[in-house]
Amino acid sequence: PESAGGAPTIPTGLDVHPSRLSETTRKMIRLVEVESGDVVDDGEPGEIQLRGDSNSPGYFGTGDSLVGRVVSSAAPKAAPCCGAGWLTTGDIAMIRDDWLFVFGRTHDMFVVNGRNVPSTEVEWLACSLDDALNPHAAIALPIPDDTRRHKGVLVLELRHHSELRGDISDLLDTIRRRVRGETGVHLIDVCVLEAGVLERTSSGKL
Repeated sequence: PESAGGAPTIPTGLDVHPSRLSETTRKMIRLVEVESGDVVDDGEPGEIQLRGDSNSPGYFGTGDSLVGRVVSSAAPKAAPCCGAGWLTTGDIAMIRDDWLFVFGRTHDMFVVNGRNVPSTEVEWLACSLDDALNPHAAIALPIPDDTRRHKGVLVLELRHHSELRGDISDLLDTIRRRVRGETGVHLIDVCVLEAGVLERTSSGKL
């Protein structure tokens, strides 16, 4: 649903600026499950695929990666659209009421018992456990091994001029338990840093 001012209602746990999809644009974008390629329902996370007359034939330098490949339009729940195929972008998003929320990349995706868990879900859950933790300066990374993508590490920064409420050891144990209990992700290491320690690109990305 939308708020009274026409702006989208942000899904719980996301702090991103969505884009409004026009009727034309909506026909040229779909979200699919990373592993199966099945089209997901509205409100569910999935990988963005694009199609259209001006679509790229692929990304340069992706090697054997599926990211940047054009795939067949065939999918169990695919809707017909213009263009010859769908371009896999590697971006993870959610569509709700024709608003597109982009919040991750496929290589940042945990896989727990066949279920995709975006790294942002882990990051925001962890940072919600203490007000001093900065969700905009958090990195959850799965182990780059298809047999262990339910495991990973988490690095968090403190907010500027903030202090943790209690003992850091207790907080780290709480983060591990809550993340595993609510997402199934097993964090083998959690690290909390002072504000500004993590390197950023010129555009501010970690």
